[in-house]
Amino acid sequence: MGGKDRESKKDRAGKAQAEKEAHARKAAEDASWEASDKKDKKKAGKAESEADRKAAQQAKALAKKQAEEEDNAALASMKGAKKKDEGRLTRAQIEANLAAEKRPATAGKNKNVQAQKFDTVNTNRLIDEDSATGLDDALKLMSTTGKAEEVKRATAHKEFEERMIPQLKAQSPGLKLSQYKEMAWKIWQKSPENPANQN
Repeated sequence: MGGKDRESKKDRAGKAQAEKEAHARKAAEDASWEASDKKDKKKAGKAESEADRKAAQQAKALAKKQAEEEDNAALASMKGAKKKDEGRLTRAQIEANLAAEKRPATAGKNKNVQAQKFDTVNTNRLIDEDSATGLDDALKLMSTTGKAEEVKRATAHKEFEERMIPQLKAQSPGLKLSQYKEMAWKIWQKSPENPANQN
């Protein structure tokens, strides 16, 4: 009887131990499933937030597009709205418009509006007596008008420099001639003897 009792105690202890281990394994498995459920929930939450973000972006883009279309429609409906090229006319277009004005007015055209475009004179095209249209003319014009003034300025500067260099040499001896000339030039720029400062 004693042997059976020992076996049954051993069997009971083994069964209890096995039950504890099974219970621990089941708890570990449940915990692992729960952890993966948390990850799945997190992934699902991210996917939802991503979808919400994309929907918000699409709504924002749609609102922006609608606002642009409304602005364009408002600009087009304004009374003063003009096309880009309406203000600029080529010479051929001007001549064609003038020729059309000479012909009898046809229905659908407003002759007064076209006539108003040509009432003003383009002052940019008026030729002054001191203007040149080409490079050669510009060089010729520059050589005739500015030659006397240029000679006058050069001689006045040369005389001023000849007077100033000895004074500058006395003030600061030991400099190079180019340095004295540079100092004389700076003084010349502010001098009342300079024809440019007399205006």
